Amino acid sequence: MPSSVYLLLCLSYAVLPVSTSGRFLVTAPSVFHVGMKERVSVQLLQSPRDVSLYLEDETTGLVVSNKVTISPTEDRAIQTVELEVNRDQISELDIFRTETPYLLLVYDDQPEKRDMVRVLVSQHRGHIFIQTDQPIYNPTQKVKFRIFTLDHSMRPHTEPVHISVINSGGNTVKRMLQNPDGGIVSDYLKIPDVSEPGVWKIVAHYQGDEKNAVTREFQVKKFVLPSFEVSIQPMESYFLADWEQFNFTILASYSYGETVNGAFHCRFGVREEGTDGSEGGKAQTVFIRGLEKAGSVKDGEAVVSVQRSQILNLLNRNNIDPVDLKQLAQNGARFYITASVTDIYSGELQETEVVLPIVANRYSVDLSRTRSYFIPKVSFKVQAVVRFPNGSPAPDVKVEIQTPVSNLKSQTATTDSEGIVNFFFSIPEDTPAAKITAIVDGQQHEMTALPASSPSRSFLFISMNSKVVTPGVGISADIDFITTGDRPLDGNIYYMVLSRGELRKSDKVTAQEATSIMLSISSDLTPSFRLIGYYYNQGGEIIADSVWVDVKDVCEGKISLSSKKTYRPGSKAELEIDLHGQKAKVALLAVDKAIYALNAQNKLTPKQVFSSMQSYDLGCSYTGGRDTAAVFNDAGLSFISHSSTSRSQMRKGFACERGFRRQKRSLNLQKLMRSKVSSYTDEKLQKCCQDGFTLIPMTLSCEERARRVSRAGKEEACLSAFLDCCREGVKQRDIKMRQEALKGRGRTADIGEMEDFFDTNVGNIRRFFETSFEFREFDVNGEKKHSLILPDSITTWEIQAVSLSASHGFCVSEPHELLVFKELFIALRLPYSVKRYEQLFITAVIYNYGHDKRELSIHMKSEEGLCSPGSASSLSYVNVTVSAGSAKTVTFSAVPMVTGKIPVTLLLYDKKEEMGRDTIQKTLLVVTEGIEKREEMSYFLDIDGRSGKSFEIDGYLPNSTVPDTGTNLFVRIEGEVFGKATVLPLLSTSGVEGLLRAPFGCAEQTMIMMSPTALALRYLDLSLAWKELPPKTRDTALAHIENAYSRILTFKKEDASYGAWLNHPASNWLTALVVKVMSLVLDRQLAGRGGPRAPGHGVCVRAGDL
Repeated sequence: MPSSVYLLLCLSYAVLPVSTSGRFLVTAPSVFHVGMKERVSVQLLQSPRDVSLYLEDETTGLVVSNKVTISPTEDRAIQTVELEVNRDQISELDIFRTETPYLLLVYDDQPEKRDMVRVLVSQHRGHIFIQTDQPIYNPTQKVKFRIFTLDHSMRPHTEPVHISVINSGGNTVKRMLQNPDGGIVSDYLKIPDVSEPGVWKIVAHYQGDEKNAVTREFQVKKFVLPSFEVSIQPMESYFLADWEQFNFTILASYSYGETVNGAFHCRFGVREEGTDGSEGGKAQTVFIRGLEKAGSVKDGEAVVSVQRSQILNLLNRNNIDPVDLKQLAQNGARFYITASVTDIYSGELQETEVVLPIVANRYSVDLSRTRSYFIPKVSFKVQAVVRFPNGSPAPDVKVEIQTPVSNLKSQTATTDSEGIVNFFFSIPEDTPAAKITAIVDGQQHEMTALPASSPSRSFLFISMNSKVVTPGVGISADIDFITTGDRPLDGNIYYMVLSRGELRKSDKVTAQEATSIMLSISSDLTPSFRLIGYYYNQGGEIIADSVWVDVKDVCEGKISLSSKKTYRPGSKAELEIDLHGQKAKVALLAVDKAIYALNAQNKLTPKQVFSSMQSYDLGCSYTGGRDTAAVFNDAGLSFISHSSTSRSQMRKGFACERGFRRQKRSLNLQKLMRSKVSSYTDEKLQKCCQDGFTLIPMTLSCEERARRVSRAGKEEACLSAFLDCCREGVKQRDIKMRQEALKGRGRTADIGEMEDFFDTNVGNIRRFFETSFEFREFDVNGEKKHSLILPDSITTWEIQAVSLSASHGFCVSEPHELLVFKELFIALRLPYSVKRYEQLFITAVIYNYGHDKRELSIHMKSEEGLCSPGSASSLSYVNVTVSAGSAKTVTFSAVPMVTGKIPVTLLLYDKKEEMGRDTIQKTLLVVTEGIEKREEMSYFLDIDGRSGKSFEIDGYLPNSTVPDTGTNLFVRIEGEVFGKATVLPLLSTSGVEGLLRAPFGCAEQTMIMMSPTALALRYLDLSLAWKELPPKTRDTALAHIENAYSRILTFKKEDASYGAWLNHPASNWLTALVVKVMSLVLDRQLAGRGGPRAPGHGVCVRAGDL
């Protein structure tokens, strides 16, 4: 009898999936976002009545979305509806107290059927981007910032945004709720002058979406803008353990593009994670003594080489255990290089560093784009992606693929420009598993592919030849469909296109022997999309497959910037903004590129935008899965269907279990080169001559310009015409300049004229040296010419622009550089501050980038409060001769006599041309002598709410206070007696000794040590505040309590009372204190039962001990 029942059940199970009654398919995102309209696809093939779709809470049965009714259509097409989770209805539901809140997507076909699937719910909705006007600030500076708020489709979002500003001490100094104006919140923050140096943060999130808050960091510290930048250009972005020699180049250039001459010094080291012995496991750099390098920097370059043998010898010189580079690679060590460059003229020193991973292998191989499940009777495609250790693609690398089960046991090919290579194998149908081995540079990488599953042995295979497609009008991608086994029941293959977790397109195509479609690649498919295809076989079973397609990162909105390449300091520049016929709001920002030499990189980039867009992709694989259910689920879809064999699985978490990410693309250097060459496309000699005549500030000689033209591929005749016309133009302009200078004079300069210039020149002073400017937003319709009043800095400005519109979304432009330059100028760099009565040397560097030698005089103006013999009168000047293409240094000694800001003004006069050439003024900050000292005092108030209390704060300054010193008194009040201000000082690294000391002495002393520790443990447990303290602090507290507990029991008398010593009388207050503290420990013990304990830190308090 039992056997018969078993057989009947098996037959019933086999019949269900092939039933043709009531076939339907509903697909929806596996994650619904609160407040967002999510698109759900519905296909009703044989439903005689309308059906409803909605979302409900499983526990309460509460419907928390709109209800949508769908009617069957004659063509059985895929219909799209929208469901939105109601934010107000779910705000109080218990589901949001869990890590993965979920709802039920209900398919209601009353009275016949009510089916459902669980989908996750996220408060994450839309995108937020934060931009500051600088990456680093001095105290007292104003931080300008703006926050772009966008919905999931990258359109302006009007929902209020929560904004917090957190200082370097972790304190929130500003908190606000702002309503965006057209998707932009613009605000500012002034940094107090007493701010401690460190990293500040601006944090923004939508209501309820704190887990996905966006953070933008910026530094606050005292700095002086550098005049030149140093960078290290290694031969590769990694350090291969087998290399016998490692070469790198040190590059040094001024912010206006010219090269630096000077000297360099290099140090080397090895950095390993968690080797400093600290609880946080921070990385420690061990410098390799004896490996230092020094030399000259000529024309902005210096080439340095280090030998592998020398590194190993010096590393092992003092080590007992020999160190091998391959061993360091296995430990995740990195090779550290720091280089400093000193300018030969100004003596300014700038430094930089680079950390390179030490690797044992030159390449890494990724086989994740190869299907994990092969389809019988279909050619199996193996795709290998070869990358360098930094993640960039490795082109032209030989790859061998071995597949023993295939008819072709081995194949060899070379990677393309993206580091990708494809192989095709035929795998026998009855193969249980196919082992695939990729061999690159002698290293093996393996994976195993299993056969796909289908009860009817029917399969669908989707393929696409293009690796990366470009969106645009008229651009399409060729998609191929191959079916095996049963043919489609209704003769159609249906497909859906998903991008960023949203259904973009759906359609069908008639199945043929070779089925193909041309899919239009629109901008809403950026940065990637998934195509899911399926059909119904003869038994009604759903057969599906999917493919992931990478799309080139191109904005839907277009924005480009252009201007003249070079301007003079303080002049007006015309910036042309082109939106290519679109209308949008443009947010502009200009930043001095010199600030990036301070290793402060926090600018908003296109890469950040596309990465944020990609984060909405819910899929977790590149290709189809083991069966139909896996195909839909791995593509980020949950589904409901008539099939009993294909059931959707609930998503386990918001992130993928397997690491899925886009490949880092190679830079299109050819495109950049074509752009550079495009200005010299005319081959006629007249045009070459016209180019030579073109006036530019002579940052380059004619010979240097001609060499650039030669690199662009011009013929010898063109180069000759260019050079001749360029030289003639320089000659004629020089003659005209001399004639204009001598017009109406007929004599040379005398001392009187020089004195007049030094005494009266107050105009055209270069005094405005902003680090950033033009932090503005304005509307642009198509194109606009925007005027910029340039500061007085001689530098390169980086113009950043962002466009935002309701029609074309959000786009960050590529930075546009604008050079501000003059041939002859003074460079003056002052320290951030000096102390009163401190003697200093004011160093001025005169740069002459012209073609002629200059006879010059430089003078420093006299200023009240600054004593300098070099500025006693207008006759106090220094004569210098500066050769063409060189520089000279002039030094003035000075002593500041007062505190505050003192202007330092230098004037440069050309004696031969009888005219002033440059005037520069910067501010010297003078502070009082001595060192800053801070003292903190705490006062505890117990206010009952009925009466006030007063107390005095001792505001007297110590006798050693320097006269005329600025002082500050800060008062901070916290509502909790045991608040953060108390907890952090007590349990910080510096204050932990005062609270968590090990017990000692008599019973009274033991309890004095144990009481605050027990109270702190209870408070931090209940407030969940351990995360604010260093790791292992709780273990330390438990260890001290355990020791105190063991110690106090030694003072327990027979009647359970306690005295200071066993031979001392019992003390009522001491016994009461023991009972109180032990009760607290027992309470913590009972609350923590069943949870994990730190080994060796278990305190077992028995009721009898109380």
